[in-house]
Amino acid sequence: MSDLKKIKKMTAVILAGGKSSRMKRDKALLDFPEGKLIDRIYDQLSQLFDEIIVSVSKKNAKLFQNYKIVIDDIEDQGPLRGILSGLKASSNEAVFFIATDIPDVNFELLQKIIEYSKDFEIIVPKTSEKHYEPLFAVYKKNVIPKIEKLLDSGIRKIIEIYPLCKAKFVITENKNKLININTPEEYRGYLNNIF
Repeated sequence: MSDLKKIKKMTAVILAGGKSSRMKRDKALLDFPEGKLIDRIYDQLSQLFDEIIVSVSKKNAKLFQNYKIVIDDIEDQGPLRGILSGLKASSNEAVFFIATDIPDVNFELLQKIIEYSKDFEIIVPKTSEKHYEPLFAVYKKNVIPKIEKLLDSGIRKIIEIYPLCKAKFVITENKNKLININTPEEYRGYLNNIF
């Protein structure tokens, strides 16, 4: 990772405002050798991004006071609301979003996504016809009005924004599939693999 260069004019947002219902505890605060999971993700992103924001819910905001945070102005509207909040808080036009349950930043995939960021409003990895990775993706500020319109209409699925924007889907191979930690079993299995 020593050959990584800082990405200019792009912000990274870690989405940490979810309910973690399957984990039954806040995923961002899971223990890892480097500290909490949020620390692990933040440290990886800091190699590339000068501005990193953590998107949180109002109820858990105090747990992340060591970071630059943004709080959703409306609660319980899912990750699409978190994307909207992150876009509004960003100093840059382009924003890379990553879910707090992805412990390893796939830098190769990230670089592929960023290559398209000049020409598209949204860039999303896609591992099959129906499997997108909407929370390891780049979104631009000019999609804010479209997201607001969807949320005002009661639509919360992220994929609903794609047909409304100039979107690029980056096809990835299975070997580049992102690891997500959503359950206690997945968490224990991941820890067993890194030790």
